[in-house]
Amino acid sequence: MSNFHQNLTQGSVGKQLIKFGLPFLVANILQALYSMADMVVVGQFVDDITTSRGTAALNISGQIMMTVTGVIIGLAAGGTVLIAQLVGSGNLKKLSETIGTFLTAFSIIAIIVTAILYPLTDPLLRLLNTPESAFQGASDYLKISSLGIIFIFGYNALSSILRGMGDSRRPMFFVLIAAITNIVLDLLFVGVLSWGVKGAAYATIAAQALSFILATIYLIKKDFVFDFKPSSFKINFPILGQLLKIGLPNGVQQGLLQSSFLVLASLINSYGEVASSISGISGKISGFAVLPGVAIMMAISSMAGQNIGAGLHDRARETMVTGMKIVVPLITAITIVVFAFPAFFMGLFTPNPDVLNNGATFIRIASIEFLVLSVLFCYNGLTIAAGYPLVTLTNTLISSLILRIPLAYLLSRGLGLGINGIAIAMVIAPMGALLNGMRFIRSGKWMKSNIKLGDDDQFEPVV
Repeated sequence: MSNFHQNLTQGSVGKQLIKFGLPFLVANILQALYSMADMVVVGQFVDDITTSRGTAALNISGQIMMTVTGVIIGLAAGGTVLIAQLVGSGNLKKLSETIGTFLTAFSIIAIIVTAILYPLTDPLLRLLNTPESAFQGASDYLKISSLGIIFIFGYNALSSILRGMGDSRRPMFFVLIAAITNIVLDLLFVGVLSWGVKGAAYATIAAQALSFILATIYLIKKDFVFDFKPSSFKINFPILGQLLKIGLPNGVQQGLLQSSFLVLASLINSYGEVASSISGISGKISGFAVLPGVAIMMAISSMAGQNIGAGLHDRARETMVTGMKIVVPLITAITIVVFAFPAFFMGLFTPNPDVLNNGATFIRIASIEFLVLSVLFCYNGLTIAAGYPLVTLTNTLISSLILRIPLAYLLSRGLGLGINGIAIAMVIAPMGALLNGMRFIRSGKWMKSNIKLGDDDQFEPVV
């Protein structure tokens, strides 16, 4: 246990947050790089100056996979928070059983998701107004990727468990393996063997599978607190109830968030292949730009979770405030660079002059959202740590359903602003969520933890 556990309830908050959050950031950068590698390689080897069918195909199918991955990450938050609070409170008796329940439930869900997604691939792509030039590539990528969902579930489950225990370093190495493997296989399958979009999909699932398998083998050999024996994979339904209480609303939240982007994708796709490529490239840039905010949010949720479990609410709040002081200046600098040089960043993905000439304004407008999200992520981190996923779900309902989608249609179609109107809607939408998140934290309700750790259990000392 001592090899994997880190006590986040003592020492300098700033130093602890940076030390714990830095591996999160590196891991997220690596994940973004191997996600971006697909689009960069396909854009350079499949697209040319006359077409963007490769990047358009990856954008559309990638939006669907991002929705699935978002739900997975949301569900995994239940494991991170419950484990963090168990560790923080010293209640380690349930830890192994909680991990077993978590992994077993995740495996079952992964199989169900694959069984649903694979046959629905083409109908979903039709629903999203996928341009005909990009349809076959999008279909191939999505079908192949759906077969690797079990590995996405597995990696996120193991990483969530370790992060809840205070270990953010090992998940970073696991994703490093995936990143390197994916980039090498992208160049081989797409660049050398000319497999096109299919090659990018095969590279991605192979990288995810290798990372998950090696991570599992490593934990087994290092005598992890969970032994991975078949008899240990069983469900404790009271524990499952606690995991779902936190994870399910987070999963629904991520599903709603990504589904709102799918609706926007359908709207953007109606403007054609070039618009779809611009949106896809903007999404990749945005995903990379907000990584420090995402890393800080994940670090806050783990660190504050342990402190809330230990009854150290002032320290938990200080964790959130310190996170803001770290991430806001950094995101501001990133926003300025993207706003100033949009053509440079788009050129990394495609040589198509239509995309480069028409996408600069969209990218500039969309970059302003980075600043709003950087603050929102910090509030969400503390809210998740306290076990109030319904608050973050409400935030998503406000930003996605109440603001983002109606504004996108109003500004793009009603006021005739086209895809730039959609970019404006993307900036305004999270502001409503931010205001609601601020209201909740300032109310002080988060200090009453919403998680039951099992007061009747015997406590064991944290080592």
